[in-house]
Amino acid sequence: MALRAGRSLEENLEELVKHFPVDERGYFGTKGVSRKEQIRNIAAEAPGRTAAEFAAMAAANPSVVRPLPDKGFMWIMRDGGRVTYRWTSTSDGTPVVELSCNGVLGIADQKIHFVPSRKGKR
Repeated sequence: MALRAGRSLEENLEELVKHFPVDERGYFGTKGVSRKEQIRNIAAEAPGRTAAEFAAMAAANPSVVRPLPDKGFMWIMRDGGRVTYRWTSTSDGTPVVELSCNGVLGIADQKIHFVPSRKGKR
């Protein structure tokens, strides 16, 4: 049964990549400390706010909203893509957004941690 209401993740990603660029393999941010390529980091002065903005753009006008009690939200898009936003990761305590793109060309499935930018780094 196809979902007809809401926008597709593919439609939302067009706007998202204008604000958060992707590399040639379809990943946002930089590779994290994990050996897994799909674990990414985006450094920001306000990681919580940036993660919320990223999730809001990726999940604009979803077909289904599922609260994750005391953790965050999962949005299911018209094309079957999923955006999961958790206020804090169990691994490192940073806000995290997971994208399950359901075959959207040019964007890889990934988990993005929003980490504090290092001030004074040279």
